[in-house]
Amino acid sequence: MVALLVHRAFRYDRPDLGDAALAAHVRERFFTAYMGTDHSSTATRSAAAALAAEVGATHYDGAIQGAVKTHLDILRDMTGVQLSWSDPAHDIPLQNVQARLRGSLIWMVANLHGALLLATSNKSEAAVGYATMDGDTSGGLSPLTDVPKSLIAVWLAWAAEFHGYDSLAQVLATPATAELRPAEQAQTDEGDLMPYDILDRLMYQFVQLGQDPAEMARALWPTLRERYGDDRSAFADHVALFVRKFCFAQWKRERFAISFRVTAFDLDPKGGFRFPPVQAPFTEELEELRAWASDPEE
Repeated sequence: MVALLVHRAFRYDRPDLGDAALAAHVRERFFTAYMGTDHSSTATRSAAAALAAEVGATHYDGAIQGAVKTHLDILRDMTGVQLSWSDPAHDIPLQNVQARLRGSLIWMVANLHGALLLATSNKSEAAVGYATMDGDTSGGLSPLTDVPKSLIAVWLAWAAEFHGYDSLAQVLATPATAELRPAEQAQTDEGDLMPYDILDRLMYQFVQLGQDPAEMARALWPTLRERYGDDRSAFADHVALFVRKFCFAQWKRERFAISFRVTAFDLDPKGGFRFPPVQAPFTEELEELRAWASDPEE
């Protein structure tokens, strides 16, 4: 979505330019990059290249697996620890080393061109900290930090039809995924978290309406009951997961790049939602949520 917003900004800024002239104008000023590892798929590489070509960006395609291996070797030599996907305790460092190497490299690309680096994290990711500090959060401006993921999906479908971006068919055909784990683990964003439309509803109830976990559950359950197969515990698990992650992610939101106000409420601690970085993560309130989940008569 960031690439499309930039492209539309160029179009609206220079309405006097024809298609060919605009393409040349954009190519000199807009740069994108794909930095693959062994866990990257041909689908995401192809989609990135197609979208970059359609918006006219200068696109770079690089491989960072060698750099990942170098970092793992250095860590082994320093600590004696050989990180392995077979050890669940190594999952986060193995994922994050990839994202942080991409952050370092894309900063180099930005510096090379004297350009402003745009971060790609969205509001849903910011809410639950589903972003790597100094990785995909890298940038001087974060255009999507106040745009929920469910809205992004709707906007992309609209833009594909209204503006005729043919490459978005490839983007929309691929489930959102960080591709930081081995392919056989079939990682997806919603698999790691929950369906984005549910996450975004919880975010609204929690931040905009100021509801505690049990209040959120009671308010949303009538419209979500059928979707969860009348399983209160499964829904309560998602509510608890959201609340815990939201609480733990405040320190990340404190460090996000500046953004724009788009919706009725934002999570920017500098000008919007204030929340203590250190706090008891709704421990008592989550107990009340569990009591609600175990009492179908309530």
